[in-house]
Amino acid sequence: MGHAEKQRAVRPVKPPQANAEQQQTTFKGFRYRALLIGNNEYEHWEDLKTPVHDVEQLATVLEQSYGFLEEDIVLLTDSTRRETLQAFGELKKRSRPEDRLLVYYAGHGFSESASQRGYWVPVDAADQFDYLPNEVIRKELEIIPAKHKLLIADSCFSGTFVTSQRSLGSPLDWQAAGYYVNKAADPSFQTLTSGSNEPVFDGGATWGGHSIFAYHLLSKLRNNQEPYLPSKKLGQHLEEQVANDVATSLGAKQTPIFSAIYPGHAGGEFFFLRPHAVAGNVLLQPLRLEGKRRRGPAVLLIYNELAQPGQTALLRLAQESALIDLREQLEAGPLRVLQRTEILPEADERKISRLMRNRRAKFAVVFSFKGQLEPQQSFLWKGMATASLQAEVWRYQEGAIEKVGSWQPRVQKLPSRQWEEDSDFRAQLLSRAFRKVIEKADLGPLQQALQP
Repeated sequence: MGHAEKQRAVRPVKPPQANAEQQQTTFKGFRYRALLIGNNEYEHWEDLKTPVHDVEQLATVLEQSYGFLEEDIVLLTDSTRRETLQAFGELKKRSRPEDRLLVYYAGHGFSESASQRGYWVPVDAADQFDYLPNEVIRKELEIIPAKHKLLIADSCFSGTFVTSQRSLGSPLDWQAAGYYVNKAADPSFQTLTSGSNEPVFDGGATWGGHSIFAYHLLSKLRNNQEPYLPSKKLGQHLEEQVANDVATSLGAKQTPIFSAIYPGHAGGEFFFLRPHAVAGNVLLQPLRLEGKRRRGPAVLLIYNELAQPGQTALLRLAQESALIDLREQLEAGPLRVLQRTEILPEADERKISRLMRNRRAKFAVVFSFKGQLEPQQSFLWKGMATASLQAEVWRYQEGAIEKVGSWQPRVQKLPSRQWEEDSDFRAQLLSRAFRKVIEKADLGPLQQALQP
């Protein structure tokens, strides 16, 4: 089977082992948030070629044309089951009741023929016990406090998400602003799937390196000139375009489905809003974010958690304040530091590259802390903390990363007039020592390595 006809697999086949419209604003009273998941490289299933490209391009379109802020777009590529569920947990913490939430999944899907239950297949899934059932995904979305939610799934058997299939009906007849005001008032929980309970196609070069579904989705979002694009209208467009394209190009059948998800849907609508076109609407006038948003290359901070027997938990507690101090110093300069610090156990080049791609970071600063606590027998001092810090600077360019610099501030010692074996005391003493390293450090070499 040629690549253009390659399906997002029905069963495992491996043996078990920014443009001119870019906005610096957010909408009044709510934010758009997105979780975009694209899985290419599987451990136990046939690899796919388009999902990562699909979600990377979607992230760009959302940020450049639809008012999504970069920090509100979570991009997951080749994600495990645990990483996927963790991302939903993060969304739950950060979302607010008036927010708009888009979740997009591109990857393998699976369906039980007897029960018609559908599943997402994480990259580390060996069998059905490792898959993510649709009902789990649906529940994770239900508990996220957002007013309007849209789930887009581009995978085999994605139509099993549909709780009650309804016709999309005739084209909408509406006045844009009035329709928006009415539909935006009520909560919505909707889904747009790339097909029904059937295999779907991975696409290829004919479709710009995208899946057939993603190609038409991106094309519509890029070319859309309507200030308020309802998800229902988007679904109508994709139903026609994808079905016709698959039929004429491949002689096959694939029909996208748009539907409400119950419980949760209450008659509202998820809209894609173009900020430059709706700025005159008093309900949507963009608000300037506090402070000046830097638009330079993004810098990601990564804490490399080295294996230090008996000290891992202690070091994790102790380094938090030091990293906050370091972040504040870097943010005081021209650098645009991403909000969340990542933690990697035993970081290697592959893990760093994956994180940088997911967070769309131009640079990463990978820190590792070492600390030692010793009791002292002198008259003045009862204990001594010794702290050191090493950092590597990595740059992401044209799909690959390279190490472009290193930074190693001077080792610092911090004596203490008291000594306790209590873990809280030890963590606080070591934390003060780490903060002393940051306080005394010369940031010049580090900032020099972070130059574009």
